[in-house]
Amino acid sequence: MPSDHSSSSHSSSSSDYSSGGSNSGFSGGSSGGGDHESYNDNDSIDINNQSIFPFHIQGILWFVGIIALFVVILLKVNIKDELNKSSNTDNVVIYETVNDTGNSGPVNTAGTTTGTAYVSTRSFKKYSPGYGIVHDHIYVPEIGRECTYDANSDNYYDKDTDCYFWLNNNVTPPIWQYWYQGISSDYGDYGWMEYDYDKQCWFIETEKGKWEELPSYYNTDKLWHMDKPTQGRYYGQDSIYVPALGRECPYKEYISCYVDEETHTYFYYNTYLRPAQWLYWYEDYGWLMYDSQNAKWYRLDEYLSGVKWVEMPSDWNDPKVWHLDSN
Repeated sequence: MPSDHSSSSHSSSSSDYSSGGSNSGFSGGSSGGGDHESYNDNDSIDINNQSIFPFHIQGILWFVGIIALFVVILLKVNIKDELNKSSNTDNVVIYETVNDTGNSGPVNTAGTTTGTAYVSTRSFKKYSPGYGIVHDHIYVPEIGRECTYDANSDNYYDKDTDCYFWLNNNVTPPIWQYWYQGISSDYGDYGWMEYDYDKQCWFIETEKGKWEELPSYYNTDKLWHMDKPTQGRYYGQDSIYVPALGRECPYKEYISCYVDEETHTYFYYNTYLRPAQWLYWYEDYGWLMYDSQNAKWYRLDEYLSGVKWVEMPSDWNDPKVWHLDSN
């Protein structure tokens, strides 16, 4: 059984990092330097006597002035937020707020719509391509079979090769990591492995954050690895024609999805299923999947040990919802 997931990667840890500069202290002035005039109590009394308002009235006026300044600053911040929300930008930001009862809050799609929707309690990004897998099974072309999700280890598992694996989306770009019994188990609390697609060799984590090329005395003939993580394109196309809409929808790199701005729909091609499937994000429903063979819609739901797809009611029909045929 593998230990906790490794959030690091040999591809990311190999890059150099700098501290960004020295930690110099604050040098806003000298301590005790400069010439100072002596304090005169009589001068202070004369100033107070010559003031229009008594001393306690001055204190109240200062207090009111500070409160007024604070209110002005808050108003400016709110105005700036509203301008950012209403500005026409190409950057789609999708987030949600979850309340204490566990029910989902409104989902705001800044830059695309001012409407709100209720979806499952996880964010859009979590289930976008390259960020997460949304099924309890996954097809592995390298070994020609499906592997199931193991809730105890929070990994996918292949029994024949005794291999646990998961998509590490804590690094950029995301990368698959593997834990092979008989190799990974030699490294105690570590031992997660990665396949370097450029060098065409295996790396293994020997210490926390330390990745080394797998020693040559290990037999790698029976080791398999996934292809590079899919980014949701349909056979590499940068745009796709949707017959139900009668128009082309472009692919947006920053969210790894195709987008139809008129219906505020985000969709991508999930090649980790057999057969591959189109997944759709609608602001009123969250993630949806269409079963072309049985003409049924399914909605993504979640439970403690993973995710599941719930069939929509047989009489459900929303004219705004469209789909592509999967193949």
